[in-house]
Amino acid sequence: MRDGALVECGGAHFPPVVRLERDIDGGYRVVAQEEAPDGAGYAAWQENHFSFVSESRLDDAAGTPAALETAARAHFGLPVGAPVEDC
Repeated sequence: MRDGALVECGGAHFPPVVRLERDIDGGYRVVAQEEAPDGAGYAAWQENHFSFVSESRLDDAAGTPAALETAARAHFGLPVGAPVEDC
């Protein structure tokens, strides 16, 4: 978000594996993160890190661009019609 607008930049959707550790105060901190390799090893990595049910949902997790924009506006407290600008 910048100046009351969503800022859309390039990116990709890769399912990460994040390992968390609980802090003394009850919060969490990231202790490790893995992402699938690009290219030929992607399918094997995905099969080794996710169950069949989870794996089948990975392609649909991002949703449509309109749904993502709606969710982003709500997350940042922007009005429904807030513009979407390029980086």
